[in-house]
Amino acid sequence: MRRDEQSLATYRQSHSDAPVPPRASVKNYTNFEKMVLDYYLSLKYPIIFYPESEGYTAIIKDLPGCMSVGETLSEAMENIEEARELWIETAYECGDEIPLPLTEVEDSGSLSLEIPKSLRRSLADNAETAGVSIEQYILALLSKAG
Repeated sequence: MRRDEQSLATYRQSHSDAPVPPRASVKNYTNFEKMVLDYYLSLKYPIIFYPESEGYTAIIKDLPGCMSVGETLSEAMENIEEARELWIETAYECGDEIPLPLTEVEDSGSLSLEIPKSLRRSLADNAETAGVSIEQYILALLSKAG
């Protein structure tokens, strides 16, 4: 089963009480419908990463059933973005409510922190080895600790 089919199956399973029409093509939307869909796709949902023995699991709690995995943090990030897009497109096509990100309403998500240069250098080296940005690497470490 392809990844997009898995995401659709996960969405349908978490919304089993709702009728699910055949998947429509985004190309068939009117300009207004496309603008509304683009708005939902542009929203930033918080992602929680859980380190596993063979990679990472990524979950978007604001979108029920939206989750993905990856062998590396970078792969998990790419996969959860694809799962988020598919979840939103499927919900939109089915006429289901698409929840707004709770943290976007409640909190900016911004944090300013001063750390010793040696710690920053170590974090940057580890992030480079993992193939992700230092911000993504720190986020994964914080998710693991929290």
